[in-house]
Amino acid sequence: MKQRWFGVLAAATAAAGLLAGAGQASAASTSAAGKTGALRLMTPAQLQAARHARAAGLGAAGILAGGSLALRPNDPPSNWYDIYGAYTDQAGRDVPIRQGYSDAEAGGVDAGAFGYDHTCQDHNLCSFVVFEKAITQETGVSKGNNKFQYELYLVDDNLNIDVDILIVQSQNRTDYEGETTPDGRPIGVITGYCQYYTKCPEAVNEVS
Repeated sequence: MKQRWFGVLAAATAAAGLLAGAGQASAASTSAAGKTGALRLMTPAQLQAARHARAAGLGAAGILAGGSLALRPNDPPSNWYDIYGAYTDQAGRDVPIRQGYSDAEAGGVDAGAFGYDHTCQDHNLCSFVVFEKAITQETGVSKGNNKFQYELYLVDDNLNIDVDILIVQSQNRTDYEGETTPDGRPIGVITGYCQYYTKCPEAVNEVS
């Protein structure tokens, strides 16, 4: 069993330093730059409701649901199966966020990376606020093989979508890339990323 002697806090800090100057895959990335204070997180349903409210001359107040931060990562030593946070989606599914493996830790891209190390180190999606809002406010769209996808938008004051965030979790309880969860709970989050970006813009991690 693979073990690493560092906490995700240190990993996230290192990843932030490495990714600070990284370019984005799309020219649309510039739309999220410099507007952190005006950006907010919304599910597709919330965005639709807010746009209808605006069209009717109403404000978007009350559309957004608040949320608190999830459990913080464990101190070292740590294991791939350690749970940093867990949420229940609108269908009642248990969705843990495990430490998992980054691409480098798993031995290469598509070699079995999953969990928080994968979403944060490989895709720069590190915010537990994002995980919480995406999972707890959605039922999840089936992607087959007991996997479900959740979608969340980062929108500006004009309700334009700046970033489209996708999170995928597996409800399978055992045998993910040869690993079995010792607690009998689902594998949980296997990936999270921002569509059309190589890595999520830092604004995604800064919105509360």
